[in-house]
Amino acid sequence: MRHGSRNPGFTLLEMAVALAVTIVLLAMATPSLGGRIARQRLAAVGHELAADLMLARQESAQRGQTVHVVFRPGNPWCWAVALGQSAECSTDPTRDPLLLKATRGRDQPGIELLDAEPFAIDLRNGSLQAGSGHADFRASTGDQLRVRLSRNWRGTDCGYPGVEVLADGTERAGA
Repeated sequence: MRHGSRNPGFTLLEMAVALAVTIVLLAMATPSLGGRIARQRLAAVGHELAADLMLARQESAQRGQTVHVVFRPGNPWCWAVALGQSAECSTDPTRDPLLLKATRGRDQPGIELLDAEPFAIDLRNGSLQAGSGHADFRASTGDQLRVRLSRNWRGTDCGYPGVEVLADGTERAGA
């Protein structure tokens, strides 16, 4: 004898409602996730440039000569660590003996190099020779970041001695 039993489980209507709620929640979370990813990419570019400045410092000490960090803002943008200030960062480092390392904007999606002054590092006299020593970046979200080289090589804001990575283009005292 059957007592009006039903199969346990979800109805099609319940599944449709659960799916709709899930889609709405995902749609709300997507912009937040996109902004977080853009900020992470911006920070990664800043830290990569800071590491390249330390590479330039190391190369200057080892070679006993001036090492340059040159920039090309705009689209497409790039920067390079080079032995000459006329080095072109868009060239292949294997084809240009003056080019030690190059970073290109096409490898950094959603990041724009707004403005930059070239760096010239010569550790024979311990100086930053040319330029104001900064590079300004912007993410697709509008967040900005400035990387600058401290003239006294003592800044430690990003874990690289003498280099500061500053969010939103702000300046830090004491550099």
